Amino acid sequence: MDRVGAFGHSFGGAVAAEDCLEDSRFKSALNMDGSFWGPVQKTGLAKPVMTIEEEDGQFTPEQLLDRSNQTSQLLYLSDMAMMRNSNGYRIIVRGSTHSSYSDRSLFSPFKRYSGEGPTPAIREYTILRQYVLAFFDKTLRGEDPTLLNGKDHPYPEVILQVLHRP
Repeated sequence: MDRVGAFGHSFGGAVAAEDCLEDSRFKSALNMDGSFWGPVQKTGLAKPVMTIEEEDGQFTPEQLLDRSNQTSQLLYLSDMAMMRNSNGYRIIVRGSTHSSYSDRSLFSPFKRYSGEGPTPAIREYTILRQYVLAFFDKTLRGEDPTLLNGKDHPYPEVILQVLHRP
């Protein structure tokens, strides 16, 4: 029980980070396509943290007139501030969607109802599995996976950002 990490999707990812902040038994947290809330949003996390997320679009000034785009932009800025005040990794998977981080795209017989983005679901799951395992191998087992070194990753869909607490 001395090698325990927490992870979740969407709001569950925020809960994983909050748990890691409040409970010393959690050694690391992984947030899959969610924003951060609560005290961890303000303080950051001194423990390792990773986000794996869909690519966030850049909004034009005209698009920012829409309140939902304003909310998305504010959440993005808040999440980036939290990550800059943490020790972590930010993984962006181009072509993924919010549903990509659940199993819906694997079982829906109709692509339009699956939430699947332009990247095929099996490819996304391969990418997700590899990065999740690499993160927890590093943070819980003390390994040094090459996938997280920022140089040798085999997935052109992935953007890796390594962030360190100031």
